Amino acid sequence: MSGQERSICFVAPQAGAFLGGLPGAGGAERQLVLFGAVLRDRGWDVSFVVDRIPQERIPEARDFRVFAAPMTYMGGSKKAVLRDWWRLRSVVRDAGSRYVLLKTPGHLLLPLLFSLRQEQGLVFFGQTTRRSMPGAPWPVRLVDAIEERCLSSCEVVLAQSAEQAARYAPFCKRPPVIVPSIIAASSQPATERDIDVLWAGNATPNKRFDLLLETARLLPHVRFSVAMIACRGMPTEPFRARAASVPNLDFLGAVPPPDMDML
Repeated sequence: MSGQERSICFVAPQAGAFLGGLPGAGGAERQLVLFGAVLRDRGWDVSFVVDRIPQERIPEARDFRVFAAPMTYMGGSKKAVLRDWWRLRSVVRDAGSRYVLLKTPGHLLLPLLFSLRQEQGLVFFGQTTRRSMPGAPWPVRLVDAIEERCLSSCEVVLAQSAEQAARYAPFCKRPPVIVPSIIAASSQPATERDIDVLWAGNATPNKRFDLLLETARLLPHVRFSVAMIACRGMPTEPFRARAASVPNLDFLGAVPPPDMDML
C-alpha cells in the first residue's frame, strides 16, 4: 500500500481503447478519464485498471499509471469469471491507491469489496437509474440487486442526478453526492459546421436510437450526425441501414475519441 491519501484507482475495463485514442469506449469511460485528469492536475496520484494497456496515450491520460486486468468472461466464457475476478483483486492491490472508483459495470462492486485492503475505500459512481425502466430483463435486475447490496459498504457514492441519488440513498450509509456529467471544452477553435445535432452513443437498446430517428424525421430542416460504437455483441450495421432512410441524418459509425472534438 502506497499510503497516499490523495490517490485513486479507476476500475474501467473498457477505458483501454479510449486511453489509446481508439474507438471502442463510451461516454462513461470518457467521463472517468476527464475526472482523472482533473484530479491529477490537483496533485492526485491517478491510476486506471483497464482491459488492455494501450501502446500510446491521449494527452489527457499522460502521467496516469495503467494496469491491465482483462475481463474475458464479459463477452466470452462465463467459466472465466472467478479467474478474472482474482486477477482484478491482485491488480487493485498492486495499484495501492487510497480510493478505488467503479462506474461500470456495476456488478464488479462485488469482487472489488473482497479485493480492498483495510485502508482502502470503495467509491461507486452511478451509471444508470434502472429502477425507472419497467420490464427490465433478469440480468439487469441481478446487477441492480448486486449494486444495492454493495452500496452500504462503499465509502462514497456518487450520482449523476437527483433521481439517481434518491434511488441509491436507502442503501447508502451516507447521502450520495451528486456529480453531473463531466464534459471538457474542445481545444480546437470554433468553426462553421455542416451539422446541427451530434448524437454519440453505443448500440445498446437503452440508448433509444429509434427516438433519434423519429426526431430527425419530425425535423427535416435539422442536420443530424450519429457516432456509434458496437457494444456487448451488438453490431452497428443494422442501425446504419435504418439511418439510411432518413435524408437529414448522417451515420458516421465509430469515431476515434480524438476526432470527437472536431465534430
